[in-house]
Amino acid sequence: MDSPLKWVGSKRLLRRRICRLIPEDHETYVEPFAGSAAIFFFKNSTRQGNQPKPSRVEVLGDIDSHLMNFYRVVQDERFFGRFMRRLRCSLVARDFFMEYRCSKWDDLEPVERAFRMYYIVKNAYGGLFRFNKKGTCNSPFASTPDKKARSYMFKEYPLMQAHKRLKQVHLHELPFHEVVKKYDSQKTFFYLDPPYETEYAYNCPFDHEFLLETCRNIKGRFLLSLNSGFREIFSEFNTDTLEVNYSVTCKPGNNSKREILVNNYASP
Repeated sequence: MDSPLKWVGSKRLLRRRICRLIPEDHETYVEPFAGSAAIFFFKNSTRQGNQPKPSRVEVLGDIDSHLMNFYRVVQDERFFGRFMRRLRCSLVARDFFMEYRCSKWDDLEPVERAFRMYYIVKNAYGGLFRFNKKGTCNSPFASTPDKKARSYMFKEYPLMQAHKRLKQVHLHELPFHEVVKKYDSQKTFFYLDPPYETEYAYNCPFDHEFLLETCRNIKGRFLLSLNSGFREIFSEFNTDTLEVNYSVTCKPGNNSKREILVNNYASP
């Protein structure tokens, strides 16, 4: 099962390998940096390929208020029907894109806010949903040969599947360490996918030393994705290096990146 969102830093290309590393004897599954939640949506979507067993409790958390509002709207029966009707009535055009990009986001009710975010993600170059330091959305429009407005040709199936998948999930708009503290136990498994230094969502440097200290104090088990530059900082844990080709980038040239997977348990 795919995530309904294309998101910078998504681990869609690594999802099969990561899911094979999830220990089967956990009871609570937590992603404190949800993003597109590519691992969450993929795990248990098929019982083939050594997929982990379903978790008794599942949690998605993220500090990004736009992202968590989207998940709440897709999850909530009261909102989801209105959200889908809003999408079906929409058109793809640069003018609409620019209008929605200039939204006063805090003034929007949840469904309209989720719709505008989703519209921008689906029609921005590389799926980028980003804000500058002034808090203004500056996602670039993905131009097509036909610049005229056309019917909004989105796929309903991923959204319908996401609605079903999120029904029993606990959603939290919180910093990662608060999510970890809330759910940490010996039966908890955390998949941690912090933002890269170049990602746009947080508009400030991410504190990897604080992440390291948080990982040291986790009672349960964790699997952490990082770019390879942080191998030395996390050398006290088990690490594995991966080569990944990413397509979501505004920079030309070789998009191949080295990443590391860090964990505190014996991998399956």
